[in-house]
Amino acid sequence: MSSIAKHVRGFQSHHFHEYPDAGTSWQVTSVELISLLKHDPPAVYVTTNLPRMRELANAVTRPLDDFESRGLNRILAGNDLEVEANEKQLRVLGPIRAFTQCLTCHDVERGDLLGAFSYRMEPREP
Repeated sequence: MSSIAKHVRGFQSHHFHEYPDAGTSWQVTSVELISLLKHDPPAVYVTTNLPRMRELANAVTRPLDDFESRGLNRILAGNDLEVEANEKQLRVLGPIRAFTQCLTCHDVERGDLLGAFSYRMEPREP
């Protein structure tokens, strides 16, 4: 981990336990925000970019896919990160936990799960 990353507010390393084939270069094809507090059941915001808080009220949502549902259940059970990989795709689900600055707008405790990011990566074309 770079010395810069250690000093970013709220940064926690992801604790990967295994990596996809080192000979493959991966590119992020999507990063989506999963809402736990505003939607019941949880929903994924469908946007072309990560939405700003003021944009969330009118953002279109979709249901969680199978990977996101499984991963969210595991994160709710205490896992820090969920990863599924095959030769065509890498999926990652990472929690978003409340920090002190989040408590101003959200009625939660520091460390509570607010949502998650769902990442999709594919092999980079040579």
